[in-house]
This record gives sequence, structure tokens and C-alpha cells, in this order.
Amino acid sequence: PPSSMSAFRGLLCIPLRWQWGQNVDTSNAVVANCWSPSFFSRSPSHAVSVAVADTPGGPFTRFPYILHDEIAITSSHTNPSAMLAPDGSGRIFLTQRRATSATVPLFVGHWSSPAGPWTPLRASLLPTSAGSPSTFEEDPFLFSNARGEFHMLTHREVDRSLRSAGPVQGIPPPGVYLCGGGHIFSRNLTTWYYGENIYGHSPNGTAQCDIVFQRGHGTVPTKLTSRQRP
Repeated sequence: PPSSMSAFRGLLCIPLRWQWGQNVDTSNAVVANCWSPSFFSRSPSHAVSVAVADTPGGPFTRFPYILHDEIAITSSHTNPSAMLAPDGSGRIFLTQRRATSATVPLFVGHWSSPAGPWTPLRASLLPTSAGSPSTFEEDPFLFSNARGEFHMLTHREVDRSLRSAGPVQGIPPPGVYLCGGGHIFSRNLTTWYYGENIYGHSPNGTAQCDIVFQRGHGTVPTKLTSRQRP
């Protein structure tokens, strides 16, 4: 999983550290998903790149953009999350902001070729009793569990009708719906299911801004104005 975030040479990067297989003649490496602020001054407005270094301190070698409007399956090329396949194949699964699409943006590459090719893996997101893919989601965190199942945690905009018109504890919030956390899950990476809201110890949209702070021997319930990455 992402271990830190750093900025250098106009790039914002999220490094990922992996242990290579026993038969691979290389040391540990750091692979970073990066975007360049200067890139937003021209079309396309969002893109994902990769940079590689032997140590977190660099120096990094940056590769061309791997996801952008001309080659990817969505125009939301930002908020990348990558994971090494748990089967030892060396494959890397990469996802990014889904927005409101019923297609989960997934790509498959290999650690030995950071520049690609990154092949789109068309994956569908199905509605459930928990909600619909039409709800906006971004900032995914992709992982698998010991059973080989796949999960993503997201920043989810819950029902916009929950938007607060008044202040919360004296702070005018941008909207209760911005506090949401989401969960989607899959057994095979190609068929995903819409899961429950995950914040506030409740699936209810109105609980997504709730947080409890410990103070002395007691607790202080508070409402946030927004959240971002889970």
C-alpha cells in the first residue's frame, strides 16, 4: 500500500514498496504514482504517471503518462491506487477515480515494465441494496484479503439531498454528502458490488460526518465538514 507521499521536480508521487520474487535479480524498489501540476494547464486535464527509484530518497526515473484521455476508459485520470497481485505473477493491478461510472477503471501491468503496457480490464460495478454506482466515488484504496477477495475503500459522496444548509458547530460545511466513505468488493476483479457506507459506525448517510474524540476519561462527539482519502 502507499507508504508516504512526496513532491519533487513538479511531481506529486505516492511511493509503493514491494518485495520482489526470489528468482528476480533485483533489489527492493519503489514505484510511485505521480501527477504533474503543470500538466493541468493543458489538455488532458488529468493523467497518471509512474516514477521508479531504488530508495525512497531517489533519484527517481519518471516514465511517460500511462493513463490519460486518449488511452484510458474514463476521463477521471487521477487518484491512482496500485497493488501487487497476490499470486506471485508480478502483475500490478491499478485503479483510479471511478466517479459515477458503472465501470470500475482497472488496468493490469507488470512490475518489470513500469511504462506499460497497462491493459484495461473492463470491470462492472453492480448496484445492491446498499446503493447505486451513480453515487460519486474517488480516492480508491485497492487491496486483497487472505481469502483472495478484492476490496476498495473510497471517498464517497453520499446522497446530495443530505447537504447541510446551516453551520455544524459554527462551521459552515460544504455539505454533509462530502463526508462519505464507501466500500466496493469483488471475487474476481471483473464483477464488483456496491457496498455499504463505512464511516460513523453506521451505513446511514447522515452518520458519515460523525467522529468521536477521546478527551480524558470521556468522549466528545463531533461532526466533520468533509473527508478525503479513506
